[in-house]
Amino acid sequence: MSRDHNPVWNVYDLYRTARLNAKYYSALLHQAENRNFWLEFILLCTAPTSAIAGLWFWDTELGKNIWQYLGVVAALAAVLNPLLSLPKKMKGYESLVSGYKMLEHDLHEIQISITEKKKYDKTAQADFKKELKRKGVLVGKETDAKENKKLKQRCEKEIISELPSSSFYIPKEENNDKASKTQSNATTTADPATSATTTADPATSATTTADPATSATTTESTNAA
Repeated sequence: MSRDHNPVWNVYDLYRTARLNAKYYSALLHQAENRNFWLEFILLCTAPTSAIAGLWFWDTELGKNIWQYLGVVAALAAVLNPLLSLPKKMKGYESLVSGYKMLEHDLHEIQISITEKKKYDKTAQADFKKELKRKGVLVGKETDAKENKKLKQRCEKEIISELPSSSFYIPKEENNDKASKTQSNATTTADPATSATTTADPATSATTTADPATSATTTESTNAA
């Protein structure tokens, strides 16, 4: 996909990155919540004081066998629960999702401003630099050592479908301030029309030269004498 080197693409790329990360960490949060739910469910159901543990079914031969397997699963869940630190991960994911959604919203406002003004002016550039710093803070909160590549690729396809390059407005002038300065400098240079008036007028120059007819008459009179 070819595109020019207009600096406005920095805004649009960061906008799509913010939405991508919001989707990605939302999916991770959903996965962590599901895992935490089932771990907690198993631990609660197999607890000796739970209502489920007191059911008559567990006194049957089949129930006893199933209860033994559930006991093994519960023991594994009890070991994995603190190791996975799912509640801590969920809290981190929630913070990242909230942060990237706010970043996406603010960058969307900059996009709208560029489209309405038909230019990427100093105000939009200053706002973009602020959002870029906010993105750096969010990156510092990303604690996962390993990225879920399959999930990330799925989210990237969704973003490309939702925000294709053709959906963004690209200003014709890459730097409006520079263009204005160039125009101002052009007006201070000498005007070609004014310069032309300062040169000698061809008609005036012609009148200062000798008239061919007059010269001819003078020469003829001299010869006759």
